[in-house]
Formats: sequence, structure tokens, C-alpha cells
Amino acid sequence: MRANIKEIEADGTGSEFITEAKLKNLPPLSYLVDSMIPEGGLSLLYGEPAIGKSFLALDLAYSIATGRPFLGNSVKQGPVIYVAGEGVYGLPKRIRAWRVANNVDAGEEINITFRKKAIQLADINSVHDFIGSIRQLGVAPKLIIFDTLSRCFVGKDENSAKDMTTLVDIANFIQAELETAVLLLHHPSKARGSTARGSGSLEGAVDAVFVLSKNNKSLSLSCTKQKDESRFAKINLVLDIVNLEDGSKSCVIKETGSVETEDRIGGQFLETLKCLDEFGISGATSTDWCSSFHDKTTKSYETFNRYKKKLEEWDLISSDSETPKKGAIYRLTKNGDIAVTVK
Repeated sequence: MRANIKEIEADGTGSEFITEAKLKNLPPLSYLVDSMIPEGGLSLLYGEPAIGKSFLALDLAYSIATGRPFLGNSVKQGPVIYVAGEGVYGLPKRIRAWRVANNVDAGEEINITFRKKAIQLADINSVHDFIGSIRQLGVAPKLIIFDTLSRCFVGKDENSAKDMTTLVDIANFIQAELETAVLLLHHPSKARGSTARGSGSLEGAVDAVFVLSKNNKSLSLSCTKQKDESRFAKINLVLDIVNLEDGSKSCVIKETGSVETEDRIGGQFLETLKCLDEFGISGATSTDWCSSFHDKTTKSYETFNRYKKKLEEWDLISSDSETPKKGAIYRLTKNGDIAVTVK
């Protein structure tokens, strides 16, 4: 738990109360990530699906496990437990990309452990088993990440203040038992957008709230709540493509001054982009690309051209000719690579 809470509980009196004089002598609140994530605290990160939350959480996990700064902020190094509620099969490429981008040798051991499936936080027996399993590993984690809250809270009502209060109580129990910080990954409210999905009791109970969002073609991390510290200024981020040794690719998240990826790429636009991506680095003529698009969607040549024009406007594709001509080769731009990789 946090240093100041432990100090209160260990004052030797056994009392639930503490005098003002003793409060003044408590050490200052300590941070796992400087000015961002309180040590032993409960934090919440939310953002739209496929926006890059897991990339950000993975970078945070590896920063703490290796002692590297996170988005320029110093960290307290220690073991990390990552609960991959949506499965582990997409993680190997992301981990390899992180190692490449950060010049970490593939064989270097890093103190991070992944749970291969969600733990059901509403089931107290599962929670006890989870805590016991971590103790059996001989690990004293500095941070536990639950990715995502919805996968780890199946069967409960996110809109219920009662259920969400129970969730917070269980998270607090895990914090206390393992003396660790906890980060919950979540989604935003569809109706409001500017708040986390479900009952407001969740945001009200946590120590810190972070929002990953896209707005006017910018990917940014904001802090909407910091219980015991000033909120940090908005941080602009980019998902950067990393080419891997086997010819595949993934992304890592980086701090930047601006973000160039299109804000609302999705639906048929994304499908059109993926059809081109299937041709690889050699690219494709408009005719071959359109044929692949038609086979997958049954949409017309006119529709394809309309989509292609938009993808060019958004700088998601480029051709080897400045003027449209028969035989020109189209390829994904760096932004296009990011769009198909993240989605």
C-alpha cells in the first residue's frame, strides 16, 4: 500500500484514529511514476476500443519492470503483473516491437509476468486464488494491470453504483494484500464520451484517472483526476510502426509534438486499406487493388474510387506517380501502416 497509509496503520497504537501532530510527521506521498501513478494507488485508464490503450499500458509495464522513464517521467523499478483479459496471442509481436524500439536485447530477462486470461474480480474465491498464485511465483509486484475491466468483471452491471463500489473494494483488497498499485483499463461512456463507461462511482473512488483520446487527428493522454497531485499537462503521443526481423510489423507508443494518423478511419475505409496492405511492400495497381476490394466487399468500382480518394486525402496511401495513371503502384504510407496495425 502507499507509504503514508502503512505509516498510519503501523503507528503502534492499534487505533483507527490519528492525531494532527502525527499526521504532520507522515512522509509525503510517493509515486510509482513521478507525478502520475501513486505508489500503491488505484488508477484508471480509459479510451475508445482499438485506440492504443494496450500499447500504452504495455509501455508503462515495461518501463516500470526495466526502470526506464515512462513518457519522460522517472519510475520506481519493480516487478509487474499484466492480466491479459483479452488474451495473450497478440502480445508477442508488441513485446518484440517494444524491445526493438528501446534497444533491449531479445534475450534480456525482464521482470514482467502475464496472466493468460482474465480473472473474475467479482468472485472472491478467484481473487484469493489470484493473490495466492502471485505469492507462489515469489513476486512482489509494484503494479498489476487489468486489461480490461469489462473482461475481468463479467456478469456485473457497470452502471450499478453498488457493483462498481464492490469492484473498487476488491481492487483495494488486492492492493492491500500485495502492497501494489493497480491500473484498470476501461472504455468511455457512449453517451457522454468524456467519462468512463458505467457508474460515476468508479471515477470517484480511484486515485488517478487518465484518458487516451483522438481529437483533430491528435492522439493524446490527459489526466482528469489526480487526488493528491496537480494534474499533468496533456501529452501528445503517436503509435510508431516497428518493422520486425521476420517481416511482420507492430507498433510502439511514443511521445511526440503532433500526431498524423486519421482520427476516424474505420468501416469500409479500413477494409479498403487492408486490401492494399495484403499486397505487402510491393504494393498494387489500382486495378488489382480494386479487384481484391470487390472480391471481399462486392462494392462497385465507383465506390472503390471514392474510398481511395479519401484515403489519399488522409495521407494513408501514396502512389509512385504524382498524377493518376494506369499502372501506378499504390502503397500504404506510415500512417496507413499504423491504421491497419492498430485496428
